[in-house]
Amino acid sequence: MILKPKYLISDIEYFFSEDQGRYLIEVTKKDLKKVTNLLDKNAAHYDELGVINADQLYINEKSKITIDELKSSNTSWLNNYMDN
Repeated sequence: MILKPKYLISDIEYFFSEDQGRYLIEVTKKDLKKVTNLLDKNAAHYDELGVINADQLYINEKSKITIDELKSSNTSWLNNYMDN
């Protein structure tokens, strides 16, 4: 499989697709520097995805999605895929 460079796909596809292993972690603002230092020290690639405010995820200040939409998408994608 040939992977598209990050700049050729949408942020949603890049962060949430299953073409390679990724972990999503939530970090408070006060702990962000500590976590990024640890990742840098261990040569771990990371991207800052966005900010969660109340019930929405803001991705790179361009896109937003509600937590409920993320949950629904996660639990229904296989049924939707199989129906098509």
